Amino acid sequence: MSKYLENKKSMYLGVKTFFAENMDKATSLPALTKAIADFNQVVGLIETKALEVDTASAGKAKKKANAEEELLTALIPVKSALAAYASEKNDSELKALTEITESQLRKMRDTDLQKKAEGILKNGEERLTLVGDYGLTQMRLTTLQEKSRAFSDATGEREASVGKRVGARSALMELYDRADRILVERIDNLMKQLRDSDPQVCEEYDSTRIVREAGLRHRPIAPPDQQSSQRQP
Repeated sequence: MSKYLENKKSMYLGVKTFFAENMDKATSLPALTKAIADFNQVVGLIETKALEVDTASAGKAKKKANAEEELLTALIPVKSALAAYASEKNDSELKALTEITESQLRKMRDTDLQKKAEGILKNGEERLTLVGDYGLTQMRLTTLQEKSRAFSDATGEREASVGKRVGARSALMELYDRADRILVERIDNLMKQLRDSDPQVCEEYDSTRIVREAGLRHRPIAPPDQQSSQRQP
């Protein structure tokens, strides 16, 4: 979650704490009591959803990177044996498949690397009896097959986690918008009703409502770079 949203959440929690400590001031306005309860409920949902956003893809990128490294470690010896065989036998089709450097393999897209590994594995299996003198063994092919499957699984998990994180973030932003509307349209207006009877509490509330990093009162949906023109009275 971005620093800006973290700061907004801190403001929400500050408002929640403020009312927990000053709830007796709000009881004179039943509408304010109801608005505070609604706000607290949304803040609780924000905390839960923010945790979901932060943990949705945790560990998946590292797992995928490790699986890719292990796949390359298994792939290079098989590719190299087939490349040497293709050169000696002048096998143009096999040359086209294996004439690729380790650096080029590392720069490939995940799907292309997967296809390359599968193609090399298939050709290795077909030529196993012919390429034994070049260092190709059944054990190397078995290892390559296992690492290829592991890489495919890790890539799928990573993509799924990205989709989950995007969905969770979208839901989180809707919750932020709901919290903003409750604050701006209900609580802020109702707190003005207490200005004459309890100006100190209103002043403390106004201070709590500041998003500390930006130093601005927040209105719904406005990004940080637009807030300078949206201060509240």
